[in-house]
Amino acid sequence: MSEIVFVLGAGASVHAGAPVMANFLEVARDIERSIDPEDPIKTDYQRVRKAIYAIQRVQSKAKVDLHNLEAVFTILESALTVKKLAGFEPDDIPQAIASFKKVITHTLDSRSTLLVQAKGVQFGAPLSAVAQKTHFFIGPSRDYNSFARAIKEIRPTRSVSVITFNYDVGVDFALSYNGIFPNYNLPDTPIHDDGLSLIKPHGSLNWAKEKDSDRIIALDTGRIIEAQAVPKPHISPSPFTFAFGSRISEHIRAQQQLEVEDTPVLVPPGIYKADHHRALNSVWRAAAKELSEAEDIIVIGFSLPTTDSFFNHLYALGTEGESIIRRFWVYNPDRKVVDRFMTILGEQALPRFRYKEADFSDAIRDLWETYQPKR
Repeated sequence: MSEIVFVLGAGASVHAGAPVMANFLEVARDIERSIDPEDPIKTDYQRVRKAIYAIQRVQSKAKVDLHNLEAVFTILESALTVKKLAGFEPDDIPQAIASFKKVITHTLDSRSTLLVQAKGVQFGAPLSAVAQKTHFFIGPSRDYNSFARAIKEIRPTRSVSVITFNYDVGVDFALSYNGIFPNYNLPDTPIHDDGLSLIKPHGSLNWAKEKDSDRIIALDTGRIIEAQAVPKPHISPSPFTFAFGSRISEHIRAQQQLEVEDTPVLVPPGIYKADHHRALNSVWRAAAKELSEAEDIIVIGFSLPTTDSFFNHLYALGTEGESIIRRFWVYNPDRKVVDRFMTILGEQALPRFRYKEADFSDAIRDLWETYQPKR
């Protein structure tokens, strides 16, 4: 398995436009205001607002963060279990959860950006320079590209894997773009010998369940982008959004001739349910195994939220292996995460703990210096 395990949270995707958990629903509300009333997704946004209002009714007796995506998602799944949500019939709760997943998907597809670039043109070049170029291509966001390039430099001398709790596919596409095939550890999915283990315990925008089956099918993000017509930008690079999850069934039908459900596989944090377990147990096992054999655990942009006990349990169970932790480094602009991580680290890991107040781009620069192969 891997000597170095990178753990990514929502803070790693902020640079590309994806909202963090704490303001996700506010961003979704802004997007809803701009949607055409005739667009079917509008109904899903309205149903989600109705569900949030229903949850708001418990505020007098229980404290709930209605702005936090993870908190609301987890409560909705719990409502499905107990078959109780104010204003909804028990049989209507699954539809509310389906709408919630569609809103998450649409929000990420609308805000997470790739970059259209002109070949041979420097970053930020104006229209006059771009206009002379005829070859344009779609590449990853700047920081995810730097992260993938750093991994590519490290891999000849150290084994690497990535665990990301993000639903978006920014890191997936960046790895593919840099010639690194992501192995998702999904059952019945091809494993590339020279690929990298990319573990997504909460699911992904490019995963969908095959109809009438528990099998999860993964969309190849690199191949689907290669097939897209490239818009000519006015500046290089220019932001580009793509409907990975919102059109997941269409994409997989075209790419793999398979029929899948029209909503990606997205799992709420902190929920351990039989249906999720059947579909994702191989992914969760892979995460535990990687953590158990890691020498360096590098956490970037992950705040260890109280709404998500999954990482706490995964870390506790995974790190019972024989490996000796050399580094447990946390990069995050919010110093409050220090106390959270200190509470889960054992005696062996505590002396190896280091916190640095840094965003994703600063963390990548630090990692270049730490892991750059000696020439």
